[in-house]
Amino acid sequence: MTDLVALEAVAIRRSRVRSPSTLGRAAIAILGAGLVGFAVWDLRIGRQALINGRGFNELGRFFAAAVHPRIDRAMAHLVGSATVTTLSYAVLGTVLSATVGFVVGAFVTPARFDRQTAGRVARTVSAITIPVRGVHEVLWALILLNLLGINPLVAVLAIAIPFSAVSAKVFSELFAAQPRAPFDALRALGAGRNSAFFYAVIPNAARDCISYAFYRFECAIRSAAVLGVVGAGGLGYELLLSFQSANYHEMWTCIWALVAMSAVVDSTSTRVRSRRTSTDGRTRRRAPSHTTLVAGFLLFGVLAAVALKIDVSSLWSSRTRREFSLLIDTWLPPDFSTSHVRTLVTLARETVAISVGSLVVSVAIAAAGSLGSARLDGQGRARRTGGWVVRSLLLLARSIPAAVWAYLAVIAFFSGPFPAAVALGIYNGGVLGRMLGEVIENLDRRPRAALLAGGASSFTASIYGSLPLAAPSYLTYSLYRWEVAMRETVVVGIAASGGLGYAMKQQLASFAWPKFVSTILAMILLTLAVDLISARLRRGLAR
Repeated sequence: MTDLVALEAVAIRRSRVRSPSTLGRAAIAILGAGLVGFAVWDLRIGRQALINGRGFNELGRFFAAAVHPRIDRAMAHLVGSATVTTLSYAVLGTVLSATVGFVVGAFVTPARFDRQTAGRVARTVSAITIPVRGVHEVLWALILLNLLGINPLVAVLAIAIPFSAVSAKVFSELFAAQPRAPFDALRALGAGRNSAFFYAVIPNAARDCISYAFYRFECAIRSAAVLGVVGAGGLGYELLLSFQSANYHEMWTCIWALVAMSAVVDSTSTRVRSRRTSTDGRTRRRAPSHTTLVAGFLLFGVLAAVALKIDVSSLWSSRTRREFSLLIDTWLPPDFSTSHVRTLVTLARETVAISVGSLVVSVAIAAAGSLGSARLDGQGRARRTGGWVVRSLLLLARSIPAAVWAYLAVIAFFSGPFPAAVALGIYNGGVLGRMLGEVIENLDRRPRAALLAGGASSFTASIYGSLPLAAPSYLTYSLYRWEVAMRETVVVGIAASGGLGYAMKQQLASFAWPKFVSTILAMILLTLAVDLISARLRRGLAR
């Protein structure tokens, strides 16, 4: 993930991706066509009825309730408390993961070792972090729930553990990408490796590290909502309860609270990541200093710990030790019997099909949404209004947890892998649309301006002046979202009865722990395979 991690860490709006080579285009075209064909077959498109016509009336009831959410004192108190819980999970998860990621990333960065040792350290870190981040937050929550019971630490650690693995890799790459001259100068003056690293590398990388931490905070908000859907509390849990009772008015109260929280976090994070200087030397957007941001976020972390009543002693309590011993006895060894392995292979095929199908849906949504949402010069009032509408729809798509989209998709389609792919595609389309919208906004605007000056409409100028320049970034980010989608098939699979996620749900219900462990391992291997393929294709794009 090196190439894309670097793009993420220096902020989406400052990324630069080279045009793909002929070999890269050919590889992506062949592999893409093969994967899409495979997904069409495994999702049973054209081979069986997919649309459940009886469900559209129920969907109409759901969306009609959007304009009439339940608003009264009791509901406001309930949603307010749930919002504080969700936000607290996200804040604490981000503080822990950013801290651990920063420390580990600084310890393993190649700048602190000779070349031979740096290579061994990098391979060791990859071997550790890949399986850790390959397990979705929902699965971490289910594992921790067996150890800690009903405990707010479950949600916090479920976010912090995989996010720490990702952040450590990102921060290590950021430190390695800094100029070597200051480090070498201090070393030449007699400073040790650690001292030179602390004074020459960390200050230069601090800005990008903070930017990335805020980007992870956005992701943590969405993860906290998903964990609520599986019973960890917060807005996601209230959403699930309202949906199970078909109380759509209450459900939309929770959804609008999620949208509002996501909008505030998105706006704040964008301001933080966009702190830079224009060509005339003036700051383009005013934002608090990085020291103020870090201090404020740490303060919020303390307040969140107080609000959740965190008790870290539960991590080493006698109950936890007893449950851990019981977990080892009942969960291991994994079930790798012939019959179960055959089942895993079939479910793995279905999981890949869900991820590829969702990618097709999300790319289609993002391609249209990014062009419609980007703030560009030369747009009339109607286009600006339309852009606001598109941005709002993309925000709604990514604010509603993927599991909720899956439950809705099961209403419109017959249960199975197809609704899981559609649900995950809508959710990821909202995320990808926002990312690509920022790419469009930060392109060289001269080709588009030339077309506008020649009499072209704003839409035509965007299609011919902006889209070709954005194509490499579109491909790169789409490949990255495929990696993310593979992990998130667990969530939609549980809700829509498809892939390895649905198998995990059944294994949990029947306490089939050895089968559950082997299914998790299959998911990790699948995620690793997609990571490797995606990374190889991204390197092909950069040649």
